[in-house]
Amino acid sequence: MTNLDIENRFKLAVHYKKTTEFEKFVIEIYRMRYPYIQDIKPQGQKGDGGNDGYVPGELVLQCYAPENINAKTTIAKIQTNFERAKNSNWNFKEWHFVVNDDFKGIFPEISQAIDKLNAQNQQIEIKLIDTKMLLNQVLNISNTDKHKVYNLLYYEYDVVNFNNLDALFKAVDFIVQNTKLRKFDANDAYMNFALEKFNTNVQEKIKINIKNADFIKLFGTCIGKSHEIIEEYKNKIDNFEETGRIIKEKFMFFREKYDAEESLKKTIDYFCDNNCKIDQNSRLALWIVIAYFFDICDIGDKYECNGK
Repeated sequence: MTNLDIENRFKLAVHYKKTTEFEKFVIEIYRMRYPYIQDIKPQGQKGDGGNDGYVPGELVLQCYAPENINAKTTIAKIQTNFERAKNSNWNFKEWHFVVNDDFKGIFPEISQAIDKLNAQNQQIEIKLIDTKMLLNQVLNISNTDKHKVYNLLYYEYDVVNFNNLDALFKAVDFIVQNTKLRKFDANDAYMNFALEKFNTNVQEKIKINIKNADFIKLFGTCIGKSHEIIEEYKNKIDNFEETGRIIKEKFMFFREKYDAEESLKKTIDYFCDNNCKIDQNSRLALWIVIAYFFDICDIGDKYECNGK
């Protein structure tokens, strides 16, 4: 998943998300930075108190996603919602007004209104967040935890609804051909790991422990999808057993230096993210093919997983 992939999917998301959908999307973006952010629901005549998302003691978040941005209307909403938040007993140091401008830019009058509010309320940091700034937040997070970003932008549709058999067959061919072109020395992988422990028989899965919740969500879904789609067609896939051997050997190669979770990530990166020429659909097919050869350990299996 390249930065361009993220940018394209993000722009598509904000283009179609209005009102409540945009609000939920923004809350999930902020949740990656503030894990304990509260999603505030309106209550009768009180509404939401000028607060769509709340981090006690730190932040109040207000979202705005109109069909078209009008400077006068937007400024009125900013002023009204800020006063409501300030007078509703929320405990916060920052107030963010997030507007879906669909990457078209903000009228200068709106920015000036924010500057005026900051001058009048110096004890609170007031920020205007447009879609470009939101995208930068997502790109920064992807540098340290790309699985969170993948779940935000791709999980809901791509993995669950994937049914592209042609991409799946091409993914298998890609792994085999790619390995022939990029030879790696797998001999060292067998020095410290017995063959019985990491069996390269495609019928036997490598069971590993994964601690990262976002990675579990994504990879676990890929495993489920791989069982659903590959079991039915694997006998028709050329080089399928060879593909399984290659994937397992690459995992073993990385396992010499890293724990199981990191080794799996590096195996995926080796075949997927390091190949900038493949599109998102092909990359997803590669994830699903790789996932077929693994299982995630249950908590009770902690000391029995063959991948550890």
